[in-house]
Amino acid sequence: MSKQYDLIAIGGGSGGLSVAERAAEYGARCAVIEKGLIGGTCVNVGCVPKKVMWYASDMAYALKNAADYGFDISLNGFHWQKLIKGRQGYISGINNWYHDYLKENKIDEITGSASFVDANTLDVNGETYSAPHIVIAPGSTPIIPRYLVGILVSPLMVFLHCMSNPVKSPLWVPVILQSNSPGC
Repeated sequence: MSKQYDLIAIGGGSGGLSVAERAAEYGARCAVIEKGLIGGTCVNVGCVPKKVMWYASDMAYALKNAADYGFDISLNGFHWQKLIKGRQGYISGINNWYHDYLKENKIDEITGSASFVDANTLDVNGETYSAPHIVIAPGSTPIIPRYLVGILVSPLMVFLHCMSNPVKSPLWVPVILQSNSPGC
């Protein structure tokens, strides 16, 4: 027998979470299906880690140039692993907040990949879930346009997954192809 909902969101990123939250506010029985980490691309490998890395690089630049503005600062090194640990801890905190938020709002969280059985029924890990309203919000996957094939491309996501300090190379040319919201 299928578990019944008023609304099911496929995708636990900002789109799926937002629609389930709003529907639950109006009394709808909701579920969110996510195969990966809750929060989607923005929280886990996009906007949030990008901003942490951006702020770290901005701080490094400011510290390097602080003497030009009258500051007497001694730098005693940089610890890449501490930055990465802090970044991952920050992301984990957001993931945990989402899990708690969904529970507090009585929105069921289903882990797995959804496939349609019919227009109102989904299969996830051999279990079926039904709703008159199913929102498809799985996010997107970046592509490399054909005209860039053969060029050394290092997307931002590769850098954001880097757990060891990247080595500078004159052959390494970063090309960032944005696939998420430009506001991130």
